[in-house]
This record gives sequence, C-alpha cells and structure tokens, in this order.
Amino acid sequence: VCLIMGDHHIALGARAFYKKLGIVYDKSPSALDKSFLKEFSPSEQDQIRETWDQIHSGGSSASKLYKLPVTQKQAALLFSHDRLRMLISTDWIKQVIHSVSPNSIIEFGCGAGFLLQYLHHCFPKVEISGVDQCDNLIKSIPGDLPFKLICANYHEKQIDSTFDLAICDFGWDISDIPPSKKEHSLKEVFGHPTCPGCTTDFEPFYKSLLKSLESNLKPDGHIALVGRFINASHKIACFNAIQSLGISIRADHSKSLRIKHPDGQVESFHAYLISPKPMGRIIEDVEQLLSL
Repeated sequence: VCLIMGDHHIALGARAFYKKLGIVYDKSPSALDKSFLKEFSPSEQDQIRETWDQIHSGGSSASKLYKLPVTQKQAALLFSHDRLRMLISTDWIKQVIHSVSPNSIIEFGCGAGFLLQYLHHCFPKVEISGVDQCDNLIKSIPGDLPFKLICANYHEKQIDSTFDLAICDFGWDISDIPPSKKEHSLKEVFGHPTCPGCTTDFEPFYKSLLKSLESNLKPDGHIALVGRFINASHKIACFNAIQSLGISIRADHSKSLRIKHPDGQVESFHAYLISPKPMGRIIEDVEQLLSL
C-alpha cells in the first residue's frame, strides 16, 4: 500500500489508503446499512435491526453500534458513514505530526484502528499504540501490525507508558457527557448563545477526558483533540477545563474543520493542538476560541 523509490517512502493519501482498508465512498447511508447487514448471520441481523430501532426511537445511543463489528470489513462498512469527517481530521492530524515530530503516538478511542494503520503507513518509524473500550474493535485490528493495543476505558485506567503525542479523534460521544441538571437559561457570549448552567455541568467531563490524555504525555508532549462540540457551551466548557489543568491550546494549528455532505449540508467540528507548556501563539480567551 505504498511506493518505495530508492530509500524514500512515498505514502498514499488518506482516501486511497482507507479505501484499501474497506472504507466505501460511493454508497448512500441506506446502501451502506444493507452491505453491513449482509456481513452478519440472520439472527445477528435481527439484533442489528432491533438496535437500529432503539437508536431511531431515542431509546439507545448510536455508540451501541460500535459493539457490533468483529471484522475489519464490518467495521469499515460501519465507519464509512463517517468517511468525510475521517478524511479531513486525518489530514489535520498528519499535519500536526509533521509539525511536532513525535517518536511515539497513542490514540485514545482508536476503534478498529483505521487511523493507527494509516499513521503507521505514513510514519513507519514512529512507535504507535491504541486504546479503546470496545474489545471487539480492538480484536478486529490485524495482529501482524507492530501496535501496542489496550482494551480499557481510558477515563478509568492509567496507561503504563508515556508518549510524545496523544490523539483523541472523536474518542468520545456527546451521549457520554452527563446532561446538565441545572435550570436552562440563555446568555450570549461574543455573539454565541450559551447556557451557563450547561457550561458549568459539562466542564467536569472535559476535565476528566483531558486529564486522562495529559497523564500519558512525556514532559514536552502534545494532545491532538478532534471532536464535535455541538454548541458554544461545550466549547467554553472544554476551554475552561483546559485552563484549569494549566495547559494551552496552540493557535498556530488549532482550527475549525468543515465538510460538505452530499445533500449540501455543511458540518463543522473543531481540532485543537494542546500543549502542557505555552508554545508559540496560544488561544488566550473565550472570544478567540469562539472565533475559530
């Protein structure tokens, strides 16, 4: 899956590499679901349809789908729903790696290891590890790859090693964040509607997440955090958590990433490069954060 010219390693782009792993680009969501179903036995298909019904009715989180795949092909078909986001976040993470030049990388919430495999393809000399709480996804990753893989909830388990770069690329779901128990109110912060109570109640989740990532860094290590912050309350809660831990968002690499879906809808999410020590220009206040 790569070209060798003399001593030079020429890596494939993310799109071509992920396609080789089974990510599908030319099917609609319904067609992907049909292909996904065909990879399971009739009895398993009935359980999957029941899971879909629970999710669509609001009785279950979409994260329940992550428990279903047991092969790379099954996982690739499931994650193909998120292919556009995968591509743009992978490109950003690759830029970060070129900038900070880590010798060791760990991905928290690595899933079926598609990003891990691409990073190994691009940076074969870098030590790569991954952690995910879904045992089925960890086991689906090919065993001949030189990865250290850990099945654990990284909010609860301390990893034994430290790393130059910790990646969390959609390593959490909004459904993981406990809902606010405070009375909702509306406050405008630099032109963005927020709920102060939600901001306060969301902050402990982000602080726990970031503390888990930071605890596995070497002294000069970095965090590459990519996620869907659905409103300004979440963004401010994350920023407050970062400040409370004494770490900083680097302004030179942090940005809002945008994708355009086939139906024309534009979706944005945020990518933050976070350092334990202030390095270069940093995001100093909420106004600067919300302007990304």
